[in-house]
Amino acid sequence: MSHIYHVAKWGNNKNCGTEEAPFLTIQRAADVMLPGDSVIIHAGIYREWIDPKCGGLEENSRITYEAAKGEKVAIKGSEEVTGWEHYQENVWKITVPNSMFGEYNPYAEVIFGDWLVDPRDYQIHTGEVYINGKSMYEAANMEELMNPVMLTVSRLETWGNRAEAIREPK
Repeated sequence: MSHIYHVAKWGNNKNCGTEEAPFLTIQRAADVMLPGDSVIIHAGIYREWIDPKCGGLEENSRITYEAAKGEKVAIKGSEEVTGWEHYQENVWKITVPNSMFGEYNPYAEVIFGDWLVDPRDYQIHTGEVYINGKSMYEAANMEELMNPVMLTVSRLETWGNRAEAIREPK
C-alpha cells in the first residue's frame, strides 16, 4: 500500500508526515519512502541535499516528489549567510565555520584539470559566493580583492584557446 507524505517549512521531522503534521525536510521523507510512495512538498526554499534511501521498482511503483499544486518550491544546494561586516571601502567579510559544510567543504576543494589554465597560478575552489543572484569572482589575495579589475573576458584559457566573453562583467 502506497503512502503520500507531506513536507512543509513549518513542519517537524518528528511528525508523521501527514498533511496536518508534515515533515520539515525532504530528506526526512526520502528516508521513509518505499516504492510506490509520494511526497508533496509545500511552498518554500529547501536548502538541503537529498539522498533517497531507495528508488522505485518499476513504472507502477515509482517514488515521486512533487510540489503542492499552485505552490512554489525551490531546492537549493546553497546556504544563506548573514552577519557580514564592513571591512573597508566596498569590501565586506564574514568567517564561516567549517561545521556549516558537514563532510564536504567546497571552499577547501580545489578545481583542477588540464583544461583549467589560470595565468595567476593560484588555486580556484569549488565554492562560490552569490550576491543578489550574481556570481562573484574568487580573489587570489587581499591586493586583488582591494583593487579589482573588471573582466570582460574570462581570465581562464578555454579549450579552443579563445577569449570567452563574460555576460555580465560588473
